[in-house]
Amino acid sequence: MSINTDLKFEDAMQELERVVLELESSNVSLTRSIELYNRAKALHRHCDNIIKKISLNIELIDSEKGKPIEDEEQ
Repeated sequence: MSINTDLKFEDAMQELERVVLELESSNVSLTRSIELYNRAKALHRHCDNIIKKISLNIELIDSEKGKPIEDEEQ
């Protein structure tokens, strides 16, 4: 199951929370549970990738030893 790469971290986390709540409900069929599990795994992977990119960006900023950060839009 693929995730829209433009999906913001916060939106992905909210959707993941909704998926977990539905999974925890007692009236979910096995087929639906598998669909939800696959969606949850995809959302988790998407969020994890965002966190990894942010961590790399922070490491890059820290490695510049206090140099001013250039605004990319200029």
